[in-house]
Amino acid sequence: MFLSLRYLAAAVLVLSGGCAGLSGPLPSVVSVPEPGDAGLPAPSSPSEAEAAAAYYQGDREGSLAAYRAILEREPDNVQARLNLVRLLREAGQPSPALEHLELLLARQPEEERIRLTAAETAILAHRSERALELLGTAAPAGESLFLAALALELLGRETEAAAALAESLGRLSFNPLGWYRSALLHFRFGELELAEEHFQKALAQEPNLTVAFYPLAEVYLARGELRRAYNLLRRAVAAVPGDPRIGDRLRDLLQSDPALTEEAQAAVKRQEAVVRKVESSPEGRETLPVVRIGLAEKVREVYLKTGGRFYLSGAPTGEAEEGRVLVARLAADSVELADEQGGVYLRSASPIVLSYEDPLATTLVFDVQFGQGFFWAGSEDRRYRGRMELAPHPAGLTLINVLSVEEYLYSVLPSEMPARWPAAALEAQAVAARSYTLANLGRFSSRGFDLQGDVRSASYRGASGEVPATTAAVEATRGLVLMDGERPLSAFYSANCGGHSETTGVAWGFPSSLPATADLLEAQEVSAPEQLARWLADRPAAYCSHPEYSSRSAYRWRLWVPRELIEARLGRGEALGAVTALVPGARGSSGRVSEVRVVGTSGEHTLRWDAVRWSLGGLRSNLFTVEPYLGEDGLPLYFLFTGAGWGHGVGLCQSGAAGMAAAGIGREDILRHYYGEAALSRVY
Repeated sequence: MFLSLRYLAAAVLVLSGGCAGLSGPLPSVVSVPEPGDAGLPAPSSPSEAEAAAAYYQGDREGSLAAYRAILEREPDNVQARLNLVRLLREAGQPSPALEHLELLLARQPEEERIRLTAAETAILAHRSERALELLGTAAPAGESLFLAALALELLGRETEAAAALAESLGRLSFNPLGWYRSALLHFRFGELELAEEHFQKALAQEPNLTVAFYPLAEVYLARGELRRAYNLLRRAVAAVPGDPRIGDRLRDLLQSDPALTEEAQAAVKRQEAVVRKVESSPEGRETLPVVRIGLAEKVREVYLKTGGRFYLSGAPTGEAEEGRVLVARLAADSVELADEQGGVYLRSASPIVLSYEDPLATTLVFDVQFGQGFFWAGSEDRRYRGRMELAPHPAGLTLINVLSVEEYLYSVLPSEMPARWPAAALEAQAVAARSYTLANLGRFSSRGFDLQGDVRSASYRGASGEVPATTAAVEATRGLVLMDGERPLSAFYSANCGGHSETTGVAWGFPSSLPATADLLEAQEVSAPEQLARWLADRPAAYCSHPEYSSRSAYRWRLWVPRELIEARLGRGEALGAVTALVPGARGSSGRVSEVRVVGTSGEHTLRWDAVRWSLGGLRSNLFTVEPYLGEDGLPLYFLFTGAGWGHGVGLCQSGAAGMAAAGIGREDILRHYYGEAALSRVY
């Protein structure tokens, strides 16, 4: 049921790459014939630098025309032909791309890289028999066997495909897409144990392979493991919004077994939960700057449990002992705070404030949602220092956590960077996070808070996530801030820059002093489409590729996203129609795109900045190339992304900072590398 062509072989390895942009306008050029055409006027004669510049400036059609013109002039120019092949594939034209590769193979039959590229291009062109012919003369290796398995699967030769996949994974075990394809085949064969094992291996290697969530849930259902299926489908609903199969399957499951819902267990869980106090608070806590964190917005109700004798809006509440379960609900234009038995403590049209006498007391908030639309989406119970504010709004309640900046950083640091990482990296992260926090106080004041409680500002799990090593890093840098003139620097940071950081202009459209800097251990020049694709497919040595401080799928990743999922995330319906093409715009010095033009059968829509990652399927970053895999009707079944890095890529690269620290580089030099000449200052 999962092996129809709609869910088949979009998992094609991209075998080429590149990174740094060029500048300068491309002269006007005209389209030239595809191989085999004749009789059209000759174009102007652009240079290869101009052809590459057009690509990096987002002019794919101009770049295509330029490379064709170069080949008219220099038919033996191998690099120009490979660049043209790459552009044709990105434009959804694999058949003419294959013609160019066949021409190269006729001249260089021993070039294995060209042969493998030709085989995967043949698969994209629905010429699986030709792919097998090409692979039949290639040296047996993990890549070639994987491609052979895809071709065999598309031809309906599933037993042979499974055998080829097994041999491929035996030679090249890190291949999330390979494990995923193998899992689907084993499920089709009724081999449920192997199917689960291989789905789990795929997700362990690439947690962002959210396409595996639904079929893995089906494996659990086939084995009668309803609770596991229910939990995974709930996770999938949050991580993959818009996939109708997931919502429909979850509703069917709940109709057949209503006991799966957690409502019955929730009250018991809340009563049994223990609200622990923190062990210490920062010295001079009352004199420190305060930050307001928006934990939730537009919610109808929220459950909390108190961790000490508490006050409501500054007034004692009588028997306000610790361990009370409270529920806040929106009632007309007011917020109502009650216990689980319905006894109302307070109803107010103004925000209700929950606070404690004891500075070590915490509040437990149940079922905090996080990561919506991304693979890490979920919910968990979290404890928070400081006071809580519950503010009524017409669309629902807003929950705000108010605490000192240093207490906030106690949680941000281990939420953003593993506590086992080198001390210099942890301290650099502490300075960056403090600088960003102070620079952005009041950013969301119209919504009642300063910063959001998730990665849109900084990952923040509350006191539940505090770790002594990261608390020590916060204390070791207390009050230290990077300055942008007379103000704290908005010191952005992200998980992994993929080898090169980016400017705020490319990431979000506004200028700043933050530089774009290479994390590579050896300089590499990337100046053409084929180089970019190869650079993204390879793993060049960089501080941020250190095996102890970055996952393989954070530094380099491949993902395919169904066309229908992109359409659902965009939510533009008939105004856009079916998506026919994704056209990246100009690239920054890191290779990241700031916008993508989405072309549909009924219209177009341009995505910009962070919306690119979210709308195109929860991508890890904007540093990618994309190719369509077309169906027999000419519409894309999938879009194949090959990318690098995790996050926006601006400022400090967390994996890179750890790699630098492991090489003996101190916190000041780490900060200088990512933030240029921003001065360090102790502000309190």
